[in-house]
Amino acid sequence: MNFKHQVKILSVLLIFISIASVNAQQNLAQQAYAIFEQSCLICHGENGAYRESLIIEHPALINDGKVVPGDPSGSVFYQRLIETDVTKRMPQGQPPLDPAAIETIRQWILAGAPDWDAVPRPETDFITIDTMLETIENHVNSLSMRDKSFARYFTLTHLYNAGETTETLNAYRRALSKLINSLSWGREIVKPQPIDVGETVFYIDLRDFEWDVRNDAWTQIEQVYPYQMTFDAPTQTNLFVRTLALGHQPAGIYHTFNRAAHWDGRNQEGEPVASGVYCYTLTAGDFSATRKMLIQK
Repeated sequence: MNFKHQVKILSVLLIFISIASVNAQQNLAQQAYAIFEQSCLICHGENGAYRESLIIEHPALINDGKVVPGDPSGSVFYQRLIETDVTKRMPQGQPPLDPAAIETIRQWILAGAPDWDAVPRPETDFITIDTMLETIENHVNSLSMRDKSFARYFTLTHLYNAGETTETLNAYRRALSKLINSLSWGREIVKPQPIDVGETVFYIDLRDFEWDVRNDAWTQIEQVYPYQMTFDAPTQTNLFVRTLALGHQPAGIYHTFNRAAHWDGRNQEGEPVASGVYCYTLTAGDFSATRKMLIQK
């Protein structure tokens, strides 16, 4: 084997070793950041309450000297994790990180504290509107007939689909919980419950916040919501059941079948409807009001 061939083989081996080393460092950085996401960013992330004293962003940790690449013993950040004084140890007021997590962070610093943002994060699966509505429908169907009318839902799927970070999504989840409970008439703090794997769709029960007995509080909230949209069932869904048109009627009280609106429980095709909660809209001139009814067979 001549000298040129030996040089080529050696060069290829060095390239492979280099790539393997970079991949290992990047994996280590991702593992370290996963620990930060779970245990640290709620206080020291971009939206954390203590970001002024310490913010866990890679450039800031290095530039502020909190992490010294290659030197865990000289890194204040690492030393705070292994501090024996509970008043100084991070996470403050929480149990210490488990030994495996601390070792991962130590190895990350020893490896030079590589940037976890150097590698693009895997793309998330896009959640379609149909998937979101199907998730809500399945959850509604899992509730008892009595509970269905008190169910309301909030979604963060647009933020998830836009590629927001886990930290940002968690900040929105906390904000949603704080907002709802700040308007509650109840005594207990009740967190909205996620009903999907990605925790982007949340369920609440109006009774948990006493919004079912406080002057129709939910309707009042909807009325002042700045992004409120008018919902028209006949044109926006396939849930339209039937229209009862009485034509022009002078003001008065009507009870007879030929003058008043009487629904026989059938849809537009004359088929009996199933048991469930139905919305009905009364429209007269400029007046329009939507209410709910329960049909139980």
